[in-house]
Amino acid sequence: MPKSWLASLILPLSIAVSLPLTPVLSAVPISQSSAQNLKLGQLDQLMALPRDSQLTGAHHHSQWAFVRYQAGQHQLILTRPDPKTGSLPINCILADYPEDDGQPLYNITFSPDDSQLAYVRGGDPEFPDAPSPNPVPELQSPQATIHLVDIASSSDKIIASGYQPSFSPDGKILTYISQNSLWFYNPENHTPPEKLFTLRGHIRDLSWSPDGQSLVFVDDHIDHSFIIIFNLAAHRLHYLPSSFTNDLFPVFSPDSRKFAFIRATEPPPSPSSSERSQGWWSVMVANLNDFTVTEKWVAPVGRGEVYAGTRHQNLYWTAQNQILFPWEKEGWLHVYGLNPENGTVSSLMKGNFEVEQFIFDQSQNRLIYTTNYNNLDHYTLSLRYLSSEKTEQLGDQSLLAFQPAIANGQLAALVSDSRRPPYPALVQGKQFQTLISQKSTKDFSKSLAPVQSVQFSASDGKNSFGQFFSARDNNQRLHPTVIFLHGGPRRQMLDGFPSQNYYQNAYIFNQFLANNGYNVLSVNYRGGSGYGHDYREASETGRQGASEYRDILGAIHYLNTRKDVDSSHIAIWGGSWGGYLTALALARNSDIFKVGVDFHGVHNMLRPATPSLSPDDQREAQNEMWLSSPLASLEKWHSPVLLIHGDDDHNVPFSQSEELTRLLKNRGIPHEDLAFPNERHGFLLHRHWLEAYHKSFIFISRYLYENADKNDSDIRP
Repeated sequence: MPKSWLASLILPLSIAVSLPLTPVLSAVPISQSSAQNLKLGQLDQLMALPRDSQLTGAHHHSQWAFVRYQAGQHQLILTRPDPKTGSLPINCILADYPEDDGQPLYNITFSPDDSQLAYVRGGDPEFPDAPSPNPVPELQSPQATIHLVDIASSSDKIIASGYQPSFSPDGKILTYISQNSLWFYNPENHTPPEKLFTLRGHIRDLSWSPDGQSLVFVDDHIDHSFIIIFNLAAHRLHYLPSSFTNDLFPVFSPDSRKFAFIRATEPPPSPSSSERSQGWWSVMVANLNDFTVTEKWVAPVGRGEVYAGTRHQNLYWTAQNQILFPWEKEGWLHVYGLNPENGTVSSLMKGNFEVEQFIFDQSQNRLIYTTNYNNLDHYTLSLRYLSSEKTEQLGDQSLLAFQPAIANGQLAALVSDSRRPPYPALVQGKQFQTLISQKSTKDFSKSLAPVQSVQFSASDGKNSFGQFFSARDNNQRLHPTVIFLHGGPRRQMLDGFPSQNYYQNAYIFNQFLANNGYNVLSVNYRGGSGYGHDYREASETGRQGASEYRDILGAIHYLNTRKDVDSSHIAIWGGSWGGYLTALALARNSDIFKVGVDFHGVHNMLRPATPSLSPDDQREAQNEMWLSSPLASLEKWHSPVLLIHGDDDHNVPFSQSEELTRLLKNRGIPHEDLAFPNERHGFLLHRHWLEAYHKSFIFISRYLYENADKNDSDIRP
């Protein structure tokens, strides 16, 4: 579980060319009217747009692999520029799974010689050690399986059950993890896999030494973690000297003699003492000769004193003997360089912007990162040469860019905009050259609208952020308006398609609402990422007072100032933490919010208080948790709500929605519910997303106007 406080190969002609997948059939019930079916059919078309993810570069060839998801179907695709034209891409399907069976593809990795590609199918990449989900359901619950593809022959072989495959530097060993055990497999002689050891904790952040003689990884026990070294020659495990901390992200030095890692501690809830002279995390270096550990740098007191990183790799050790790591010294997540010899730290960038991901190109000594440099709601690519202070913006800055990946010295990334989901593109100076055909996307994207970034004042005067989707053919008429709230809360919605499938679905639904006469305001409330340390770590959020609700009230004030908003007809919807805030809004202000849709939200914020607090402080903390809960304001709740939840949710317990449903029924508050057996937090089946959004649209349209005809054919607006 993630810690709550804390990122020229010739291909045979027999391989199929990548073509658009066939959309699944609509899940609209037969009883619905033809007019409504037509509207929901438009939603189905938009939800069937292909989305590409997990871009991964080869080592010695200019080619990339990625996963295409379309209407529940998954493909593993290999793409490269056509060497004959220099522009047209060549796309080849390496694996094709046409069924909507909820089995994702992930953990893509090339062998060192690029002749093979390993990947994982099935399971849950967020909770890989939990029992595998079975949403279909199958008679036998499907397990996560390691696949090995021979690229030349396009053969696909299942190696074993497990996840996180990793090739040794010489390609002779493929390691993987299964049931808290580390396994070895020899891709050359195909002998049965060998189990090396089993741990009590969870194996995380596995890394090979460049010389292939050692493995280092994290032994994760949730509230603390240790680092272990495995020496292949001695066939022995060795724990580093440890403490009551979390040791994270080990990365080897280029000479394989040392490795660096982050040592972090979760601060207590009590106020900081003026006597404290250091922050809560440091950069450590371990020596493999004697297993000694040295603290090379520790965060000072102030902004950035608590560790915060990206959701990707967070440490790199360069050939020039510099350790790269993220830090919020100036209040924004930037990349810094540490000299491990003398402990000096230098900033590699300045400005009021966030780094969303960074990678290091060892061959050219350059740092490549995605950042919201010019627009806080818009991430683009930047480049910094470490041998100088030269910085460049890469690619078309009007497009969003994610997941940069280097193959044979060439850079590619996933790019998107307000009308196109992410797709892979080659970076060529200030331009992007697509690496796939965009025909299928362009046909549907004509109905998607541009998105306007907006800022407004919260009810306490602080700045708030969001994006506004104008109702189609707006013409300054009054339109009903829907507020959308993302989950996390450490998330950020953007001015175009985001990189994550869960929020791509939400973005499409918001576009669909706008296309059918609703304004939509997506609110990036405080506590979310992208707007700096102070916004993310705002006081009194969540269980400590729900201060993010002040941003929602500020959004209402902003909507009241617009000439195209019917402020007497406001709906609200969101998922996860956004579901919590949706329920909180309905409970506190049913006078404002006429209807809501709550996807897997938290409704009772009570949990055991921190034991280190005094009994009086514990009672005060729990009282604050209760007052921050939707359940605390049930007496004011009278607006209808639709509750949607999967009962195999490992992020928010299904019981949260069960409890609220019973209380709503007891008070006679109008509500409907939709439960998905064996489903996870982010629904694995495409048809479940369709069913959830169909019912959400019908529910909002029916209840937003109190005098609306109950005939489905007369749904407004």
